[in-house]
Amino acid sequence: MVRKILAPIVLMTLILGCGGLQPGPRYSQKEMGSPPVILDYYAAQVIRVGDNWKIFLRGRDEDGDMKYIAAELYQAGVGFYRVNFTFLKEADQADFAGYLVLPFPVDTSFFDDRFDMRILVRDQMDNRSEAVTLPLRIGHWTYEEISEKWEKVADNRLGIIILNLESSQFYNRGADNSRPEH
Repeated sequence: MVRKILAPIVLMTLILGCGGLQPGPRYSQKEMGSPPVILDYYAAQVIRVGDNWKIFLRGRDEDGDMKYIAAELYQAGVGFYRVNFTFLKEADQADFAGYLVLPFPVDTSFFDDRFDMRILVRDQMDNRSEAVTLPLRIGHWTYEEISEKWEKVADNRLGIIILNLESSQFYNRGADNSRPEH
């Protein structure tokens, strides 16, 4: 009796486990289209306390359906902040060139903090570009000349990255172990 009940269950488990009855992909490869591409990027590697960090990007999508730029910030000694999404205007969904800006607080405790910003672009079909990673250190005042290719798009702000930034000293001083939400 037990064999008569277990045999069909085992058979169904094997069939389902091998993918025989599992649903196929939601879209065919043709329907998925091609993924966006980040063609070029630039950001200063050192800024001073209180500066705005400008991240210049140039992207393209053959299908013209780019949806948003995702930016994820990692801070040494702190960890990851929440992912920030910058939705692209309709005019920028096939091709864009401009910059994202991340404002830094005027707080000297950020001096010598180190960051990595990981950026990628997604389209309407959830295709994604290859991610790029940009390093940043808060240091002494430095001046980096923006190249001519980025000067041409220096007034096209794509968006602002808003994060509740904390100095790594806040986490490493040991007095207050509570962490704000990022």
